[in-house]
Amino acid sequence: MKQKNILKSIGTQRLVAIIALILLYLFFAIMSPNFRTIQTFTSILDASYYIGFMAIGVTFVIITGGIDLSIGTVMVCSSLIAGTLYLKVGIPLWICIIIGVLIGTFFGMMNGLMVSVMKLPAFIATLGTMMISRGLGSIVTKTESVTFPLRTHTDGWYKSIFRTAPTESFPAGIPTGFILLIVCAIVMAIILNKTRPGRYIISLGSNKEATRLSGVNVVKWETLAYIISGSFAGLAGISYVAVYSTIQPGTGNGFELDAIAGVVIGGTSLSGGIGSVVGTLIGVFIMSVLKTGLPFIGLQPHYQLFITGFVLICAVYADVINRNRKQGGVSMKSKKGKKGMKQIQKMMTLGLALTTACIGLTGCGGNSSSTAASSTKPDGTASYDGYKVEVIAKGFQHDFWKAVKLGAEKAGEEFNAKINFVGPNSESDIADQVQMLSNAVNQKPDAICFAALDTSASIDVITQAQAAGIPIVGFDSGVPGAPEGSIAANAATDNYAAGGLAAEHMYEAIKDKVINPTSTVRIGVVAQDAVSQSIGERTGGFVDKMVELIGADKTSVEGHDKYNKKLEGAKVIIDVGIPTQTVDADCTTVAQTLLNKDDMIAVYASNEFAAKNLINANTGLNKLGKDKILAVGFDSGALQLDAIKTGTFYGSVTQDPVSIGYNAVKLAVAAAKGEAVSNVDTGCQWYNAENMESKEIAPCLYE
Repeated sequence: MKQKNILKSIGTQRLVAIIALILLYLFFAIMSPNFRTIQTFTSILDASYYIGFMAIGVTFVIITGGIDLSIGTVMVCSSLIAGTLYLKVGIPLWICIIIGVLIGTFFGMMNGLMVSVMKLPAFIATLGTMMISRGLGSIVTKTESVTFPLRTHTDGWYKSIFRTAPTESFPAGIPTGFILLIVCAIVMAIILNKTRPGRYIISLGSNKEATRLSGVNVVKWETLAYIISGSFAGLAGISYVAVYSTIQPGTGNGFELDAIAGVVIGGTSLSGGIGSVVGTLIGVFIMSVLKTGLPFIGLQPHYQLFITGFVLICAVYADVINRNRKQGGVSMKSKKGKKGMKQIQKMMTLGLALTTACIGLTGCGGNSSSTAASSTKPDGTASYDGYKVEVIAKGFQHDFWKAVKLGAEKAGEEFNAKINFVGPNSESDIADQVQMLSNAVNQKPDAICFAALDTSASIDVITQAQAAGIPIVGFDSGVPGAPEGSIAANAATDNYAAGGLAAEHMYEAIKDKVINPTSTVRIGVVAQDAVSQSIGERTGGFVDKMVELIGADKTSVEGHDKYNKKLEGAKVIIDVGIPTQTVDADCTTVAQTLLNKDDMIAVYASNEFAAKNLINANTGLNKLGKDKILAVGFDSGALQLDAIKTGTFYGSVTQDPVSIGYNAVKLAVAAAKGEAVSNVDTGCQWYNAENMESKEIAPCLYE
């Protein structure tokens, strides 16, 4: 009887979640001894903070039967505004941190009033707030990323709130943020379960109309739930920058889904009326263990999406069965009640078993790009006769990175090295890349190759690698601004100079149109985003060189706020277009807008993504080509190569991605051997229809 009471108090779904968390951790610990280190545990906690704080807050909203889709972008917006006030206005950091939390509170109150007073559906109200907060963050910062003070700065004290500085005893620092997260969870659990506001919030989710008829101020307590959600989103933003230092406008979409998934996996019902803050934290930690642990068995973190989705479906289905049982008035002791409980237990057990099986089966397949000769240590862990090199790129999807991967694999085979090549889904996912770098360091490889999206966000992890004696080799655009001595060498391209090279060739083709034009002429620029360092350098290099060639007193740079240098009366306009999101549809729209301007004479696309969508935008418009709008691109890819062959594109600038990957791994192996290494300039070249098949250019191009 006592055991039944314990199970009832914990809740079947939460109990299964606890068991799942323990088994997942044990699974990864058994599969990889390096997973059992304090550094890995710290990485798990670092990945939990901002999702954990958001999840605690949104638990209250979901218990009322509502939803808050805005927490991810509110988190980013509050941090962007707080950081801008600190950097540009000079307001003390501690005040800016408070302002950041208050901004989140304001958005939460706005959501609450729209839902409870204006009677808007929660989905629509918070979707609108998501868009408003995302746009506001970009407007305030002019789409520039914001970097908070680093640990070495006078105002770097705030970082110690979430993790102390590394020491000899604690190389990864002490995760003090975990204590703060637990304290917040305990306080909010007490509020939810032991106070009148908490009981009212639960009652709202169970039956809002009955709660209203009993004399409870429904508007007041429903609004409070959204205020709590917004406040914790603001706090999540502070925890995010404390861990990653840099935050970018336009990001945040998807963060809310991670938080909501953690809430549901932890046992909170999407129908409302049932929920637990403790269960929410367990759900968040399950996702963090998955995200951190998968690379230790050779899987990309995006497998987490597949597995989390599967677990989420199981959790919701279990809740549906439980809800139907209760609505039907079925007793736990009746045959139907016992059958329902067995269904729930079977579903959750099946989900746990299948999840573990999926991880095990896919893990056996691995994800390593190339493998050196291997043997087995006495403890059963893998041992390689060659070298283990972790390669963290800026992306994984584009053909450019696939070509870099080919070069890395080639070097791995040649120099007897096992290569594990990973990268985030897009070049805006700084936090994901930092997590990948942290996972790489925790696996104790012989060397790491790293193409930094944002060096300042990675400094703590780079310092850990340096302390562990793991050499890091930069590639692509390198790791600019890294601590002295932390980067052994770079196999990198000067992206600013490469952008300038594109401008020089375009200028030669259009100079008759831009030297003393009788009417306004326009040069378009299509860039993937405004936050990626390498894309920014290519865009800035092109714009600056074109202004220099035409004349600063004759050229107006317009369009995107980051590059604006308007000059009244200028006859030559450089018009910079950047999509709001790094997706094909948005970029194609930007390109179409430029092509449809009557005074457009030429357009530049600063990478493969931009070039591809410029070509797609031209479909049906037919405005690019000889005696039309002249187009210059960057990188290659099947669409761009075909466009150059057919004359749609005038030409393009290419790096040598295969050489970049090859030289990065070559340098990494040499550094692992203790040999002296130096920078390798991987360079860039201009190509067009006349030379693209030459022996100098052809090896640099990829489809």
